[in-house]
Amino acid sequence: MDSKDAFTTRVVEIDKIKTDKSVVICGFLGSTPAGNLTASYLIGEKKMHEVAHVRSPYLTPVAVFIGGKLRHPFRVYSGMEGKVIVMTCDIPIGPNGLYEISSAVIDWLQTLNISELVVLEGIPVDEVPDKRKTYGLAEPEGLAKLKSNGIEIADSALVTGMGGALISECLSRKITASSLLTPMFVGYPDPETVLSLISALNKLYSIDASVDNLKEQVKKMHQEMNKIMDHYRNLKEEKTKDTDSLYM
Repeated sequence: MDSKDAFTTRVVEIDKIKTDKSVVICGFLGSTPAGNLTASYLIGEKKMHEVAHVRSPYLTPVAVFIGGKLRHPFRVYSGMEGKVIVMTCDIPIGPNGLYEISSAVIDWLQTLNISELVVLEGIPVDEVPDKRKTYGLAEPEGLAKLKSNGIEIADSALVTGMGGALISECLSRKITASSLLTPMFVGYPDPETVLSLISALNKLYSIDASVDNLKEQVKKMHQEMNKIMDHYRNLKEEKTKDTDSLYM
């Protein structure tokens, strides 16, 4: 590799990539880690393999240790006989690099036989939602598919960061793109966010990723939350009794 390539943003292929009208699923660190966590779960659940990584002077030069291997932070995976490609990055990407990286990534994707790109995002909330919904964003021709699969259309939303940059680039090049968003409680590990996004992907793209483990994690999370709330109510009741006794 020429030394000047170290200062050029590009996608480096490390394995043969099989594509078959692939859907490209993107999960990055944004206002929440929902996209990154969901992408990681999908990669592990479907036993996908790394096929490429992104090099760029806009990416902090770090290595991550995952699955017993040292890896680049911005990675591309392939699976399901080439029907699915997953992109993820384990570090934040600064705004100065968004345009160049998204442009290089879409340049590369246009050489492949892809059908569409979907970005996974979390909406940060301060309380665990009573009902978890996944909302969809798409161009008009894509809204019908979302609605027919039970995905509620968001009234309005702003997709920022790497995901937003990729969608913007897709719009400029007439590539089908969409986003799936679901609330994520930021004060506690929240596997229900991943469950919601994976369930939506299963409906839309027949990925058939198992969610049994996620359901068990969600059940345990709610049990822990109920214990915390019970403890809080007991403390509140005891405090009320102590206060009342002062005026008896």
